[in-house]
Amino acid sequence: MDRTILEIKGKSMEDGKIIWLTGQTGSGKTTLAKKFYELFGMGTIVLDEDVLVREDIIWEPSMDGGWIRNLRTAHLAKLLAEQGYYIIVASKAPFVKLRKIIKEITHCTFFYLTHNDYPNDPNRPYEAAVEAEIIVNRKED
Repeated sequence: MDRTILEIKGKSMEDGKIIWLTGQTGSGKTTLAKKFYELFGMGTIVLDEDVLVREDIIWEPSMDGGWIRNLRTAHLAKLLAEQGYYIIVASKAPFVKLRKIIKEITHCTFFYLTHNDYPNDPNRPYEAAVEAEIIVNRKED
């Protein structure tokens, strides 16, 4: 498949080189990131929050709600995109204000993934995607 096949609000990957997949735990961010990688192929980098933290590439999760982790990932994504790569980020960005700052840094297109069968964890709040560009609602069959 050609990478221009993905059209998002009239933009192709050529227009905005960063797609940011966000949503609660279990919403399918990593799965969709892998599918995008298969679609776009060479020249595409996936920055998966789970891998970055697990492999200690960036930092351990903290109690700051993911602000530092997400902002560092945003700056890394911007740097790589400026070098000509297509970037797919899979990361929980739980707060509207945080997502606005990420958008200012990266000019990314946000995909908000939801999962109706997954309960909202009160210890990990996730603010609704009021500024939604694309919302993907995953339902189990």
